[in-house]
Amino acid sequence: MIKALAAVLLFSACATIPTDMRVELGPSTYTASLSSTIGIGMTPVAETPRGVKVRFHWTTDSGYFLAWSEHTHEITNRGPETLTERGGKLFWSYDPADPAAAERKPVKIVILASDMANGKILARTDVHLVWDAGVVHVVR
Repeated sequence: MIKALAAVLLFSACATIPTDMRVELGPSTYTASLSSTIGIGMTPVAETPRGVKVRFHWTTDSGYFLAWSEHTHEITNRGPETLTERGGKLFWSYDPADPAAAERKPVKIVILASDMANGKILARTDVHLVWDAGVVHVVR
């Protein structure tokens, strides 16, 4: 009984260890109408406890996420909220004809890393984009 309780306590303690997460970004500036890329690329990198499989929950308050297949060269619009497993690169973009884009409000992107087994949030990181000269988003 004590060994089982100790194992549960050890597992609980390990589950509360904060996970470090960062986001690799590029390019740092972007405009949909003049760019040769589909958006600002974002790849979450999380240092997780051994054996933990991670799911990433992406949300943005403006624009949307795109996935690009290197093999087929297909672009898939994933919308303003999406899930990915094992990281993976998504691109943030916007429709220049969208009235929300014309408002030029700062954009907040939130990426949550959670344990696929139990749904527990392991880490969170925010990415902020601002308009520069009324057209280009700059990562800050």
